[in-house]
Amino acid sequence: MSPDGSLSAERLQELRPMDVDPAAPRAPGHGESAPNDERLEEYGLTPAHVALAARRLLD
Repeated sequence: MSPDGSLSAERLQELRPMDVDPAAPRAPGHGESAPNDERLEEYGLTPAHVALAARRLLD
């Protein structure tokens, strides 16, 4: 099983075709720690990042 979720995304595409952002941010290496807000910023998962990615998919 792929650690980045690509296998899950591929299977979901088979069941229900949809736009998928292949450039979605990937989590950095394991074993790192920081406050939650810093992790979300680093992973590109803040509400602003998610909204921007959604807008790109809808355009």
